[in-house]
Amino acid sequence: IYLLSTKDLKITYRSGRIKYDGCEKFQRQSDKNYGFMAFSDASWGIPNPAYGYTVFLAGAPVSYASKSLKSAESSAEAEYSACYQATRDLIFMRNLCEDMGFPLTGQLPL
Repeated sequence: IYLLSTKDLKITYRSGRIKYDGCEKFQRQSDKNYGFMAFSDASWGIPNPAYGYTVFLAGAPVSYASKSLKSAESSAEAEYSACYQATRDLIFMRNLCEDMGFPLTGQLPL
């Protein structure tokens, strides 16, 4: 039922300036890198702690993950785990983009 009711939805990639709400201080760096931006978060102190992240390029998601945390002793450790996993994906995306002919330069906002 879900697939049938969402068959008209689509992901749209945009050219030009991509604005992410609440990320104005990273706008210049994002503009240099085709609207590249990543977001991560983690939950802790619940029965099944988890983390997740999404990587955006040209205003649309190109990579994401959501997984259970194996262990975290604090909320800070859970957030660091989420950032670590997102950073691994950012490094992969940087190398992939460079191999495809459009290198990402400088810092990649997370």
